Order: sequence, then C-alpha cells, then structure tokens
Amino acid sequence: PPPAPLPLTPLAKQFANPATAPMASNFCLVYLEMGLGRAAPAQRAVVVPPLLRGIARRGAAQQETLFSLLLGSLSELPLPGSHAELEGRLPFLTDPADRALVLEWLLDLLQFLPPPAAPAADRSAEPPPGLSADAAKRVKGRLSHEEVRGELLAAKKLAACRLLGAPAGGAPVPVASSDAPAVTAAGGPATAAGSPSAGGEGPLFSPLETLPHWLVASCDGDGAVKTTGEARLRAVAAGTDLESHALIDSLCSLVL
Repeated sequence: PPPAPLPLTPLAKQFANPATAPMASNFCLVYLEMGLGRAAPAQRAVVVPPLLRGIARRGAAQQETLFSLLLGSLSELPLPGSHAELEGRLPFLTDPADRALVLEWLLDLLQFLPPPAAPAADRSAEPPPGLSADAAKRVKGRLSHEEVRGELLAAKKLAACRLLGAPAGGAPVPVASSDAPAVTAAGGPATAAGSPSAGGEGPLFSPLETLPHWLVASCDGDGAVKTTGEARLRAVAAGTDLESHALIDSLCSLVL
C-alpha cells in the first residue's frame, strides 16, 4: 500500500512556533523530513521556506536537516517579485543572522566537490578541499555519493545560482543550461546580466554578499555552472567596491 499522507501544514506550524518544546520540535522535524520527501514540488515550495525562519538559532542537528530540506526545494522556491514580497515568500532571508547562515551554506554548496568514486578507507571521511567536515556534512546530509556528483550536483549548484541571482524587482538574471540557451529565473530568454530594470529594486542579494559565490561558481568543473558564475561575476564586479574590507576578508577566507 502507498505510504499514508502526513499532515505537513500542522507539523510545519508546530515546528515554527517558538513556544514548541525541543522534543516536540524534533518530532515534527522527523516527520516533516519524511513527508516532504514524498510531497510534490509545489507543496515543498510552500512548506519549506517558513521552516527556515530562525535557523541560525537552531541546534546543529536541526540545521543539518533544515538545509537538507532546503537543498531538496531550491529549484522550486518561490522567488519574490519585490522586496516587499520577501517576508511572505522567503522569510528566512529577512533576519540578518538567518540570511548570513544561508549565504554561508550556499557558498559551501558551490564549493562542494564530489567524493572519490571509490574512496579509500583512510580518505572516505575527508571533506572536499576548502570545506570543514561539518560544512561538508551540512551540504551532503544523508544523500548518497551518487546524488552529489555529476549532473545531479550541477543541478543543485544551478538551483543555488537561481536563488543567489533572484531579481526581487530588477531584471531577470540569466542561468545557463548545459543543453539549451541561457534562460532567466523567470523562464524567459536571458537579458543583460543582472542589471536592474527601470524603476526596479535591484537584486535580492547585494553584490558584496554574492561576489564570493560567483567567483567560486566561475571556477566550477561543470560548464553550465561555470558559465553562470562567469556572467554574474562580471556583472556584479563592475559595480562593486573591490577594495571593501568586508569583501577582501570574505575572499581571503576562501583560500586562507
């Protein structure tokens, strides 16, 4: 028989309630993870974003599960049409601590490299270069090796680029495809990379927030990820203060 449907909406409301006891929130998250794995993409896109509100204040185990849910819904997330819609569509990006943690996780995802096809016993637990063991675990979660390599890993990185390049009132942002012309987050033909439309509000993330992400993406081994990263890097670098201390510290952290 097919698995019984789970009450995702009540579970999500209970989990998101700050008054929920830790044991109850863990219970809710276990069944949310189980139910969302069976849910349709459109339902995941509605249920997952509110779960991430307050993620910076969650424990490491819950963060890992929540990021796993985010990874599974990245390509379906409802992008805001303006900054006014941010609270309703992506509420976890309205809190500075949550926003910073999600950006850190997205950078880890873009840096993630697939594990060796047949890892030796003494190397199987080694994280990819540039990531700590905890950061790699937070990206991979309980996914198999096959789910974080090749086209499947590239698709996850392109979904991250879709969120990072969300326009929020500006012009559509191009995301390259390995087997089709560049398309925008809105699904139409690509336009000039990332320039806000007249009267628009500009991108969802500032260039200072995302320039390290685009730099990493521009060096990726997958052609579509690399093309997207290169285009966005050129666009954001042109209007960014490259001597900003915050930017320099962020870029140095990638290699030091």
